[in-house]
Amino acid sequence: MTTLIAFLFALAVLIFVHELGHYSVARWCGVKVLRFSIGFGKPLVRFTVGADRTEWTISPIPLGGYVRMLDEREGGPGSVDEHEVHRAFNRQTLGKRAAIVIAGPLANFLLAIGLYASLGLVGIEEPAATLAEPVAGTQAAASGLRAGDRVIEIDGREIRSMPEFRLRLIDAVVERRPARLVVQRDGRPLQVAVDTAGLPAGELDKDFMRSLGLDLAGGTVSIGSVMPDGSAAKSGLLAGDEIVAVQGRPIGRATDVIDVLRESADREVVLTVNRAGTEQRIVVVPQAQRSDRPEDAGRSVGRIGAALQNRVEMVDVRHGPIDAITYGARQTW
Repeated sequence: MTTLIAFLFALAVLIFVHELGHYSVARWCGVKVLRFSIGFGKPLVRFTVGADRTEWTISPIPLGGYVRMLDEREGGPGSVDEHEVHRAFNRQTLGKRAAIVIAGPLANFLLAIGLYASLGLVGIEEPAATLAEPVAGTQAAASGLRAGDRVIEIDGREIRSMPEFRLRLIDAVVERRPARLVVQRDGRPLQVAVDTAGLPAGELDKDFMRSLGLDLAGGTVSIGSVMPDGSAAKSGLLAGDEIVAVQGRPIGRATDVIDVLRESADREVVLTVNRAGTEQRIVVVPQAQRSDRPEDAGRSVGRIGAALQNRVEMVDVRHGPIDAITYGARQTW
């Protein structure tokens, strides 16, 4: 119910801002507005505002809204008083009519920019631009990047987070040129160039970061919740346990654990977990269950009845007023 109420509220805000765009520009152009309605159907709330006695209504079907303007085409010739005919929508220039029509979507666009800009001002948490070990054969590996390198600059521009790094890297990918990075390694800055010219055409629309070998460094993997009848519960795993190794191999991503468990149905898997500062070895036997993934074609995979949580290093990113507007425009675009 809470989700439904939140959805309807967000929808109402979007509709209101959209129609307010039409309404405001219509008024600015001198067009008389007869009704401003949020929702469809018989009005639940009705009141009039202003010298034009514009009727504002709220109706029960919250799937849209409309702004009704004075228009000779609705009532036919003579339907509009002579002294108001100049305020009819159909009597306006093409430029004014176009502005009124475009104002609705533009208002929503500006709303999105404003909301993102507000987030930028307040500050948001984003993954730090710390890199995983590059896959052999990728451009990142060829450039000498290593696991744990933290990107702090690209092409002379400061980088504070992984999303910002990805966004800045797009310029180099589009221009098919080397991206000049500065990474922090062992507390010292190091300059590195990653060539993007070898990326296949159309890679920008795919996972070009992974193709270049620029993956986010893994963090900690912990047990989020445990089903009472699953293998995890039977083996003694508890919510909050941090998994540090599987079969003796250190891990940094939830997928590292899941991949081993899926391929180990009905076989023992040794998990090394950190519980309250103490490492323990726990043996778990994943239960064989039919996979619901299309690529598995109905085969059985191992599952332990636990939800995993992957936590990576996060940084608080804040923007100044001008940068926040730029950030909002980039995120919206």
